[in-house]
Amino acid sequence: MQTGAWMRLITLRLLPFRWIQRHLKDGLLFLATWLLLWLVRVALWLLPFRWIRWVLASRPTGVAASPPDRARLVRIVQRIEAAGRLVPGGRNCLARALTLKAILNLAGFSCDVRFGVAHDPRGRLAAHAWVESGGIVLIGDTGDLSGFALLKANRNTPWVPLFNGKDLTGWTVKCKPEDKDKGFFRVEDGCIVADSMGLKDHDYVWLVSDRELGDFEIRLKFQCFRDSPGNSGIQIRSRYDDDAFWMDGPQIDIHPPGPSRIGLIYDETREVRKWLCPDLPKGKMVDGSQPNPKMIFRYSDEGDGWNDLQIRAEKLTVTTALNGVSVADFDGEGILNDAARKSHNVGEKGSGALQIHTKDDLRIRFKDIEVREVP
Repeated sequence: MQTGAWMRLITLRLLPFRWIQRHLKDGLLFLATWLLLWLVRVALWLLPFRWIRWVLASRPTGVAASPPDRARLVRIVQRIEAAGRLVPGGRNCLARALTLKAILNLAGFSCDVRFGVAHDPRGRLAAHAWVESGGIVLIGDTGDLSGFALLKANRNTPWVPLFNGKDLTGWTVKCKPEDKDKGFFRVEDGCIVADSMGLKDHDYVWLVSDRELGDFEIRLKFQCFRDSPGNSGIQIRSRYDDDAFWMDGPQIDIHPPGPSRIGLIYDETREVRKWLCPDLPKGKMVDGSQPNPKMIFRYSDEGDGWNDLQIRAEKLTVTTALNGVSVADFDGEGILNDAARKSHNVGEKGSGALQIHTKDDLRIRFKDIEVREVP
């Protein structure tokens, strides 16, 4: 290659990948693969894991003119295998998988990296990575991948804001008509404020997200005030009945007067109305007066004044954590999918909502509300 060609190659941005789309010829393809594999190996050594998550979540940069033919895929895989023999650690299955994904994405082809674990002949746990497209294994085929338990790459799914920090776009207030215009929910300083202080003559009031959720994770921050004696909560997989003025579905409790209740799970479904986690008989309340020694909770005048709440719902399991400390781990098999929940289409999918409890004086603030789907 002449000096001018080398200079053009070096100056094509920081990562010289775009010409892969135009020059899928053996010589240049091998050089491109070798360079890319080197970069991947260096990245795996030096960069944090979020870089890998970014690559895994990436999609094609353009639209391919036609699906990749088998001969072209074979050439690309062969070049990756050959380059791997010349790069330290280049035969690592994850490095090869990430390299192939990057090349195909840049060429406009969609593919996914899969992770699996299995026990080797000595009983040790072994991990493996491979690439699939349309159900076909492109690289990393061991001959029998059925022995690997597939790991879900849910942490590759990006977080999406449910609240824009400016107004209540994407949210709807649900309540009885007489409470509709009392302005219990507003946006202030980038936060959703639920405020019924001095206005106890009200029924349940909900701020309902317009987004339908099935399997998901939600994370948010909330701020509580010592002079607010009321109760709130986060509905998940729930639905509001505009005729009955009732919200059916499970709720993650937020109860500042008894903070040890925060993160526990109550069910508002009209036929149920009881604590699910802990499992208590209908009518019996959780004693929130006894502090959990592991719990971390802050009022507005403590520390930065904010608490982090994380909720995960996958299939029929719901887990919660308050400020990084696990609170609830609930297996809802036979409960969230029973006849009562199914009759209201809740428990397995539905909306999220913020609550103001009936007849309560409440002031609480929410911000940084984000969700990501669990695949």
